Amino acid sequence: MYSFEGEFRRLPEQNLAGASKKQEREELLNRAHLERLKREEYRRRQHSTLCIQSYIRSYQTRQKQKTKQRDEFDLLVENLKNNPPDDAMLAVLVQKLLFFYNQNIDTNRVIFVSRYVLKQYELLLIQNFNSSIWKFRLRNLLFLNMTLFGPGQSRENLAIPLRLIEVLTSYESLQKVLNKAQAECFLSQVFKFLIKKGYLERVRYLLETSTPPLLCSSPNPPTPLASCLLDMVIRPLSLLTEVTDPDLSILILEQLCRQMLCLELSEPIKLFLLPALAGYPNFPFIQLVRIINYRPQPMTSWLLYSVLSLDHKLPSLTEVELAEYLQVLQSLTSNLSKMITACNNEEDDSDSDSESDYGLPRDEIKILSECTELLNEPWRVQSLLQSASQSKHPSVLQALCQVCHNLLISHKMAIHKYKILYMLALQPEFLRDL
Repeated sequence: MYSFEGEFRRLPEQNLAGASKKQEREELLNRAHLERLKREEYRRRQHSTLCIQSYIRSYQTRQKQKTKQRDEFDLLVENLKNNPPDDAMLAVLVQKLLFFYNQNIDTNRVIFVSRYVLKQYELLLIQNFNSSIWKFRLRNLLFLNMTLFGPGQSRENLAIPLRLIEVLTSYESLQKVLNKAQAECFLSQVFKFLIKKGYLERVRYLLETSTPPLLCSSPNPPTPLASCLLDMVIRPLSLLTEVTDPDLSILILEQLCRQMLCLELSEPIKLFLLPALAGYPNFPFIQLVRIINYRPQPMTSWLLYSVLSLDHKLPSLTEVELAEYLQVLQSLTSNLSKMITACNNEEDDSDSDSESDYGLPRDEIKILSECTELLNEPWRVQSLLQSASQSKHPSVLQALCQVCHNLLISHKMAIHKYKILYMLALQPEFLRDL
C-alpha cells in the first residue's frame, strides 16, 4: 500500500521575532552601553534603597534603646528615694545618661547627675584618675552641661552646670586632690575636648544674653554671672602659662579669635570682656599675635579693634615681637580703606539705619572710626615712634611702612588725621633708613 510521510507542499516559515536586520557595529555597541548603564542605575537605586532602609531601621532601634535606657534611669533614680548614689550607681547613671541624652527632654536628668558628681568629684578624681573611661565620662558630662547655655534653655538651670564646669576646670580646685602634673594633664584633655565642641562660642552667647546694658568700658564685672563667665574665658588662657603644649595653645587662641575677636563685637564683648582681658596680667598677647600672623584667620575690622584693645604690652615687646605685631597691623589696617567711599560720600543722604548705600554696614564704619582713635592714642604713637628710631630690623621698618601706607589710603586727609604719619615725617633717622 502506498504511503507518504512527507509534505507535498513546503509551508512558509514565519519568524516570530520579526524580520532580521543587519545592525552596524557602532549601533550594537551603543545599545550594549545603554543596557549596562540601565543595569548600573538599577543597582545604584537598589543600594540606595538598602542604605535608606538600614538607616531608618538603625535610627528606630537606637530610639527604642534610648527610651529603654531612659526608663531604666528613671527607675534607678526612683529607687534611690533621695539617698545619694554610691560610686557604682553613679557610674551607671552617668553611662546611661551619656547614651540617651536629648537636649530637649533630659535637662533635669543632667542636673540630677551633675549635682551628685559635684558632691563627689574629689573622690571620683582620686579613685578613677587613671581610668580613661571615667575621664571620658567627665568630659562628656561637662559637654552636656555646656549645652544648657544655648538658646531655648531656662536661666534657672544654670547654677549647677556653671558650678560643675567651674570646679572641674579650675586649676586651684584640682590641685587640692591631684598633683601638679595630673591637674595639668586633666585640664589639657578637658579643654581640648570642650573647645573643639564650641566652648568659647557658648560662653560668648551666655555673656551676650545675660549681661545688662553697659554705660561705659570697664574691666569690672557688672554682675556675679558676668564674673563667672569671665573666669571661664580666662581659665583656658591661664593654662597656657602652665602647660607647654603647642597644639593646645594653637587650638585655644585660634578659637578665641574665630569665636570672639573676629566676629562683630557686641556691647558686653566690647565694653567688658576686651578691657578685662587687656587688664589680665598673664594674657598671652604675643602668642595671639603669632596665631593671627601665621594661621589663617578672618582679617575683619573687629579683629583690628580687638588687637588694638589688647596691645598694652606694646612698649615692652622685643624687636622680633614688635616685627610680628607690626605685620599683624599691616594686614589688619587694610580694612581702613573701606572707609574711603564712606568718607567721600559722607554728605549723601541715606534712609538705611544698618547699612550704607555702598554696602558697608554702619556698625563696621563705626568700629573703624574707633580704630583710628585707638591708633592716635599718644602712648601707642610714642611706642611706634621709638620702634622706628631704635630698631634697624628690616622687617620692622617694612611692616611699619606698610601700616603707614594703609593709613594714607584710608582718608584723603590722612597726613593730618593720623599722628603717627606726620610725626614719622619729622624724624630724619627714619627717613634715612627707608
